[in-house]
Amino acid sequence: MISIFFPGWPCIDLCLVIDSSAAINSKDPNNWNTLKHFLKDLVIRTTQTDRPINLQLSAITFAETPREEFLFSSTAPLSDYSTMQYMGQDPANVNRGLMLARERGFTGGRPGVPRVVLLLTQGIKPEFNHYVEEAENNAYNEANLLRSEGVRLLAVGASQSPGMVYI
Repeated sequence: MISIFFPGWPCIDLCLVIDSSAAINSKDPNNWNTLKHFLKDLVIRTTQTDRPINLQLSAITFAETPREEFLFSSTAPLSDYSTMQYMGQDPANVNRGLMLARERGFTGGRPGVPRVVLLLTQGIKPEFNHYVEEAENNAYNEANLLRSEGVRLLAVGASQSPGMVYI
């Protein structure tokens, strides 16, 4: 699946930055579990195909504050997804999630291997509009810092109607 975006890359160090704010389950209380199943399926489809990618994963969840779920290992930690706990706090602080990805998400990464951040987020809830401009600027700055370090970024809306201004 990831190979669609990076054809010909035999190896990737992938840091998942996953929104665990209240917005994720706001429309459907099963969205968090659906998101975890999506991630597990993504890894399976990337590593168990006719052109598998040698994938190292780390995962960071965020709501108001970020949390390391797991750092790189030589095998895709599929069982680790079941242990990720839903935070359910507001607001979705994307910039802090990206900051932790930049500071710690690639710990144990392999030299010379492309680094990718996959951001999965709902975006921002309308009641936090006062927060949007500052949050957008901070997330934008963190994304630029990651890019300046050679990290590629992909963002995925993790809902039927994500707050697109924030993604």
